[in-house]
Amino acid sequence: MITRTLGSDDWITDLEQLDRLKDHTDNPDFVDHFASIKRGNKERLADLVARDTGVELDTDALFDIQVKRIHEYKRQLMNILHTVALYQEIKNNPDGDRPKVAKIIAGKAAPEYDTAKDIIALTNRLAKRINNDPDIGGQLKLAFIPDYNVQKAEIIIPGANISEQISTAGTEASGTSNMKFALDGAITLGTRDGANVEIGEVAGEDNIFFFGKSKEELDQIRSNGYNPQEYIDKNPKLRDALAFLDGMGFEHLANTVRHGDRYMIAADFEDYCEKHRAASDLYHRQIELWRQKTIANTIAGGHFSSDKTVAGYNRENWHTEPIVPQIGARKIYEASVEMHDEHSPSLD
Repeated sequence: MITRTLGSDDWITDLEQLDRLKDHTDNPDFVDHFASIKRGNKERLADLVARDTGVELDTDALFDIQVKRIHEYKRQLMNILHTVALYQEIKNNPDGDRPKVAKIIAGKAAPEYDTAKDIIALTNRLAKRINNDPDIGGQLKLAFIPDYNVQKAEIIIPGANISEQISTAGTEASGTSNMKFALDGAITLGTRDGANVEIGEVAGEDNIFFFGKSKEELDQIRSNGYNPQEYIDKNPKLRDALAFLDGMGFEHLANTVRHGDRYMIAADFEDYCEKHRAASDLYHRQIELWRQKTIANTIAGGHFSSDKTVAGYNRENWHTEPIVPQIGARKIYEASVEMHDEHSPSLD
């Protein structure tokens, strides 16, 4: 679609040419085509989830995805607590006007990292509870995709509506998965940490859902003596979600938030929930505006290619003459696709 729109496949090896798509964002045919491709990618992802987990997803749902190494600073536990809060909200008000949400999590834990493995166990047990509850009526689904790898990433990342990049501010050195999600038209829900900040600068902060306290704010809270229980007492959703974990036999994970909360989940939880609600409402009520924001993220993704980085090193340090392959960018791309298995993305 991009090649037809730009009239050339040169963008494949010069990704900043995606900036030229800005001339087409007001074209309804382009926007509709973009949206139809995203829907096809969601259907492909739903097939993967069904095959690997047995969970059936509605592709009309908001696909909310967090895939990365399982680690406390990545705060998969905050995502799970939010999932519990959504579950409890639906149970208490099943007729509420809300979008369907499909939460998808994947990633691997280090062999001896017991807490990370417990988070995986909790996710799978919670998924079984939610997905088999007739009271939920499909309004919320949760799936943990096992054995995450690059082949699965090629299906998962293009199928995302929301990209969860929720590490505690000041803990993420950089990160690149957020760039891949943005390039594939997902909207970031994230902290001002790592490359999230750069994506916001290029895409425009109105095209990202930033939440949470800054590193400086968190440092100040710590210096004053951080007491997570103060935040828990003020937030019934968090309090009830933690109690729910107790009832599931994961009190030890709940206590990592109640006592110490090294990665300050309690401090950021309320804002995280509010921004997720804002993203969900936008998807539910203003789909055309949502689509414009996804395209803005794809265009922004063109500024984070390795080609640009290498060219910058060459310009500033190496001063070598570039060598341009003569066989053409399209043939390079087609040759790379032939090396993949049957799960490779379509050339369309």
